[in-house]
Amino acid sequence: MTNPTHKLLRVLAALSVLAAALPVLAHAQNAAPRAGPPDVSGWPDALVGRYNRLQARLEADPANLNAHLDLGELYLGVGEFGEAKESFLEAVSLDYLSADAHFGLGLAEYNRQNYRAALFEFGEVTRLFPDRFDGHFNRAVTLAQLRRAEEAVAAFQ
Repeated sequence: MTNPTHKLLRVLAALSVLAAALPVLAHAQNAAPRAGPPDVSGWPDALVGRYNRLQARLEADPANLNAHLDLGELYLGVGEFGEAKESFLEAVSLDYLSADAHFGLGLAEYNRQNYRAALFEFGEVTRLFPDRFDGHFNRAVTLAQLRRAEEAVAAFQ
């Protein structure tokens, strides 16, 4: 049987490692989205094709929740965090109960170093879907980033 103190120390150690490593992901793409479409000239052809297909889906149906989610994920993958935020915000506006929309928005905000907004979004994931581990985990990591260690540990329990 595991000693509760040892479990707590393992969780704290994991949180400190994650809190130290994750900010590296939050690089210069912290800016607001641009006025026009992103410059995809440096993207691999497969991503450009996927981007174009998603844009076509959204032109045909601007209320297509899954297309907004997919576009947000694509933007996250290429480091366009401001664009990702906009896609996930649109998804949240279409369906507030979409855990994926809140989770994606939380990831975008975390990578934009807007930790309070990320914490809110991960909190919504845990409130709306308490069985989703990724919401609790990312909420704890964000709390650790905000130097709220006791709350971070509690988020894992």
